[in-house]
Amino acid sequence: GAEIVFCAIDENGEMLDRTRCRWLTQPIRNKHTGGSGASLLDVQRKMDELKKLERFFADVGCDAVALGACDLSCRRIREELEHVSFAMALRADDDPNAERWADAYYRASRPFNDSPLDPEFPTVDRHTYASRMPFRCVFVDESLPQLWAASVASSNSVGELTAPLRTALSCARALQDPYAEMCHYLAPDALSLGKLPLHPLMKMLPEDSLRRALTHELVDGACRLGVSLSDALDFEHRSHVLPYVPGLGPKM
Repeated sequence: GAEIVFCAIDENGEMLDRTRCRWLTQPIRNKHTGGSGASLLDVQRKMDELKKLERFFADVGCDAVALGACDLSCRRIREELEHVSFAMALRADDDPNAERWADAYYRASRPFNDSPLDPEFPTVDRHTYASRMPFRCVFVDESLPQLWAASVASSNSVGELTAPLRTALSCARALQDPYAEMCHYLAPDALSLGKLPLHPLMKMLPEDSLRRALTHELVDGACRLGVSLSDALDFEHRSHVLPYVPGLGPKM
């Protein structure tokens, strides 16, 4: 399968860790008629990877996953990741069978049933454990993160990361603080405000008028949302909000 890249950030948008997986979308669930059709090797590869992802999400304290919505396969990836979250909720239970529950859930033929492990473990109720899932997946538009990942600014700030990891980093930051990350895209050596793919009819407007209107929206955003000066001074990727604070920078 295609490689999927994950990166984790802390509350300040700084990278904590990263990982990759290849077998996440490999089908290994048992069919209603018995068996999964997957080879023992495929089953082992995916089970090992699912447990690796559980450890990764637990170690970084993940509470949300920003998933770039690039094509229809993203729906399958989101479903698989939410299965990981559900399995983590099962594994965290005090019941002595919790480990067996989680492993069996990954092979269950009807994972969305009210009793997903019936008939082996009929007392496991989906609604009970769905409320304990440690994280949820959220689709994000990765078009701007991809553009930023290819920019000079991206190379200068996180040049040690590959383009997919830069995109993942930006997607995570955009979910965490969309206003700050939009301003980050507009750093002097990053993206031009008038060239952002925000609407298919943008090109019909005069560039100067468009730039003034978008700049006004960013200044208005600073006024509505507020800006932490300490964050802007401590973290480079959050410093680009300052030009849009009334009284500061060229946008005053």
